[in-house]
Amino acid sequence: MKILPHRAGDIYYVAQVKVTGPIEGALKGCRFWYRQGSQQYRQQLECSTVVSLGPP
Repeated sequence: MKILPHRAGDIYYVAQVKVTGPIEGALKGCRFWYRQGSQQYRQQLECSTVVSLGPP
């Protein structure tokens, strides 16, 4: 999926994280590692994630 620069996308994601300390506010910044062919990439995007604690 391509998203033009400085535009929003309609993609939602689900992630499982391990909380190792106190949570204050939202998680900010998203970092992705992926491979395309033989090349590896790392991409950092601006984002804000709300964390809900408790059973799924």
